[in-house]
Amino acid sequence: MRPIRLSLAGTVLFGAVFLLTGLLALPPYSAVGATAVTVFLPLWFCLSMLIAARHMTPSHGIVKKEFLRRFTAAVAIPAVISLAVWVVSEAYWRGGPVITATRTPILLGCGLALWIAAAVVTPQLLSTSSAQAHRAGRASAVVFVPLWAAITVVNLLVGVFGAGYTFAEELPILVVNLSIPAAVAILSASVRPARSNAEFALAYGTRES
Repeated sequence: MRPIRLSLAGTVLFGAVFLLTGLLALPPYSAVGATAVTVFLPLWFCLSMLIAARHMTPSHGIVKKEFLRRFTAAVAIPAVISLAVWVVSEAYWRGGPVITATRTPILLGCGLALWIAAAVVTPQLLSTSSAQAHRAGRASAVVFVPLWAAITVVNLLVGVFGAGYTFAEELPILVVNLSIPAAVAILSASVRPARSNAEFALAYGTRES
């Protein structure tokens, strides 16, 4: 994994968390940015430290100093972006936005964004070889689909109890919101190319002689 990919995965993950917070909040909630940052930063730093612990070993051939320089930059960029969005949220949206229109397209976008982040990050948490990286790609779908199903159910409950829709109106929307990202995850995980730790070493540092 190259540093830019990790940074992009983190940024996409935060974008999904931020939009999901706005989707699942009910007016007049005014802490969307703060909530998103509170959820994202601990999650992002925990994932980053697990990736670092997994890969920064002599057997992976990564020089610690070079690794730390590149890896820290890759991790810091999404964190800084999340804090900047929080500031913008407070300054221009009064702690919002709480999203009440075009919810279905935005929710579908969040699902695809979460899958992209999971597909990039999960293999680096679980894999130690190319073959295991391929299995980790499938494992990311196994983790993603139930998580996304839970999010879509929460969205249904928000629509029913918060916006006044009926279950009959919300159930078809739930099917659409669940099926498209889940199908993308399952299909892409089945054909996703594997990545080895040798590539990770080349991205974050040079092999020790």
